[in-house]
Amino acid sequence: MRRDTPLLRALAHELRTSRRMQSASSPLDENKAVSEPPPEGTASGTGIGPGDGDSRLSQFLLMALLGLFAAALGATAWVSDDAFITFRVVDNALAGHGLVWNVGERVQAYTHPLWMLLLLLFSAPLGEIYFASLLLGGAATAAALGLLVFRVRASAAAAALALAFLIGSRAFVDYSTSGLENPLSHLLLALLFVVCSREGADSRTQRIRIALASLCALTRLDLAFLVLPLLGWAFLRDGVPRVRIWLIGALPFVAWEAFSLLYYGAFIANSARAKLTAGVDGGLLLEQGFRYFAVSLRSDPLSVVLLLIGPLFAFARRDSARWAVSGGILAHCAWVVSNGGDFMQGRFLTPALFLSAVLVARSAVLSAGVASALACSTALCAVLVPYLSPFAARDYGEDWHAAIDAYGVSDERHFHREISGLLSAVEETDEGLELAWQSDEDRGRAQRARDIWFADPWLASLETVGVLDERGLWPPADATAAVGMRPVLVKGGVGLFAYRLGPSVYVIDYHGLGDPLLARLPALPRDPVLAGMIPRLASLPWRVGHYLRPVPSGYALTRSLGENHIADPDLAEFFDRIQLVVSGPIASIERFAAILDLQSSASQARMDAWVERTSLYRGGEAAAQDARAGQ
Repeated sequence: MRRDTPLLRALAHELRTSRRMQSASSPLDENKAVSEPPPEGTASGTGIGPGDGDSRLSQFLLMALLGLFAAALGATAWVSDDAFITFRVVDNALAGHGLVWNVGERVQAYTHPLWMLLLLLFSAPLGEIYFASLLLGGAATAAALGLLVFRVRASAAAAALALAFLIGSRAFVDYSTSGLENPLSHLLLALLFVVCSREGADSRTQRIRIALASLCALTRLDLAFLVLPLLGWAFLRDGVPRVRIWLIGALPFVAWEAFSLLYYGAFIANSARAKLTAGVDGGLLLEQGFRYFAVSLRSDPLSVVLLLIGPLFAFARRDSARWAVSGGILAHCAWVVSNGGDFMQGRFLTPALFLSAVLVARSAVLSAGVASALACSTALCAVLVPYLSPFAARDYGEDWHAAIDAYGVSDERHFHREISGLLSAVEETDEGLELAWQSDEDRGRAQRARDIWFADPWLASLETVGVLDERGLWPPADATAAVGMRPVLVKGGVGLFAYRLGPSVYVIDYHGLGDPLLARLPALPRDPVLAGMIPRLASLPWRVGHYLRPVPSGYALTRSLGENHIADPDLAEFFDRIQLVVSGPIASIERFAAILDLQSSASQARMDAWVERTSLYRGGEAAAQDARAGQ
């Protein structure tokens, strides 16, 4: 016997209303649909018209959640260690050394050109890149959320629900500052969604769409997985633009790539090369990628819920436009998994999280009452449950590496909050405000590292495990022997440390992010340093995003003297070609010939010959199999 309840009748009516509105409006443009009066007979609280979807209660809730997010942003503002890699480039540029990481070498150590240029632009007048990065991140986040709640939304209640999930997403809150490009990614994705939502085949609209897609690619190239499905849908609806429109819209990206080839001698960043071409076992990367999502599910469950409900809401509407956006979210997540995720918990997920929030705010699948109730409960959980709250600090233990889990994925904000968190890093002294990582003690430590670089105890540790072998020719024995040499330090985790050292010290990053030679060498199948530094990671072959290369014999001496002293003849010749590209005259014919030569099989053969003669690489497949068995 069928029993109709008022709730079932209301839900059935809401679904019918939703389908009528969907058929009466363009797939991505619902502003017209939600601004019309609700269909006749719609009961209060069951429709999505302005009378209930944008009620005073919904509007008040939305404003309260915006205030709550602002409070969370202020309480959690911080700068990550990786951001200081870009900061070093910006500082060198402002000092007249060019867009370089190590002075004298044109090497692109960052993967976010547009973000770097904005940091350069804003830190010059401010005179302080730390605060410039926080202001830029906060402004971009505010603009992105403004678009979400005032331009994208189908109703105030739907926007409140999306915002409540973002407040509960530790990943989104953490990387709404951090000094990295995530806030800019969110803003550009919001702008692109708004522009693609409008129907229009006119050349101006098409140019803006392509230009925004181009800026997304300049912010992070892998945003293409999110951008292309949305852009493709808009072109299917409105028609594919003419070639001239494509060329004008794509001009920012094309101009940067031309500059990158001319200045750096490559189309892709050196840091991207170091991670994507490390020769790491693909099966192990895939396993690590799934673990990356498992870590988020355990440590940041509301992020995973948001990542799922956005596409679910889209499929509930049977809307091919939202399916395209959902397809982009799935493609982006697949890309993250295939590359092993990241060592920073949730960082690579935030662009997809934001687009999923856009789908929630836009879809209005739920009634205003249900959406508001869910928004309230989600926000209350995010604030009152310490494990979920962005306001609450987690206690991982007292070890310096306690915030790094058994898979090498870390809660980076917790890890660095005492040093670079806004509320803890700014200290009041007799001379005024001072940043914790720029204290007299830290400046003194950096000065000692510059003065007695040749006595760095870390060098002996690297020699013990075979990563460094200078055959007694380097480092010099004392300050007298070091006269005329450039200070050189061999390190990993080189963000804040290298930034403190300043431009006078050459830093060899054995993970290859800022090193043009090591980035082109394959990573070791098993990291010999990792277990000694973080014992709980002893079973891992490497820490994701940190793929160690051995420092070739004679390489550190080469960097100190400025002359090629690499012992292996094949690698020495390979290095000569690289050095011509990164340090030679920009417009010379020989340099362009070297750029082409580095792409040739001859260069690959020189590197392969050295790898075959290097004992640390032997048994690579066996090491990979052991790693699989150990995990």
